[in-house]
Formats: sequence, structure tokens, C-alpha cells
Amino acid sequence: MEIVVCDMTIVNSSRIDNIFLKSSVSIGLCNLNVTYGKIITYMFRFLVEVKNELYKVTWPSRSDTIRLTSIVIGISVGIGIYLGALDLLFTEMLKLLVG
Repeated sequence: MEIVVCDMTIVNSSRIDNIFLKSSVSIGLCNLNVTYGKIITYMFRFLVEVKNELYKVTWPSRSDTIRLTSIVIGISVGIGIYLGALDLLFTEMLKLLVG
């Protein structure tokens, strides 16, 4: 396996007070030195790619979602009751020991 690290510099011609406004953006293993004008472009490109990836996701059906959510809530309530009972038990035992 080979890991390639790249370093690219992209400079826009926009200037404010004759000073380039540069920012460093890290994408994966590539560091891009870009001006603020290009950052907006990269953000929109990223959001478009996210949208395209979300279309590829196989989402669970409504019934699966309800069933699995019910299981998670039931287990959480069960563990909460169990831990609450242990807390009550240990509190009462400590009261007996301390007086």
C-alpha cells in the first residue's frame, strides 16, 4: 500500500490592500493553499458530492426504523431501571452500614 501526500498551491488574483488572503484547507492527505474565493467553490463542490452520495445510500424502511428504534428505547429503559435498582440497593446498604 502506498500513501501519497500532495501539496498544491492555488492562488486567485483577487487582492485586498495588495495582500493575498490565503487559507489552508486539508482534504484527505492533500493540503491546499487557496484564497478565500476558492473556499466557497470547494464547499459547494463538497456539498454536491455529499448529496450524490446520499442518493446511493440504502435507507431502511419505515417499519424497520420503527422496530429498531423501539428496541433501542426498550433496552435503554431496561438498563436505566437496572442501574436505578442497583443504585437504590447500594444506597440502602450504605445507610445501614453508616448508621
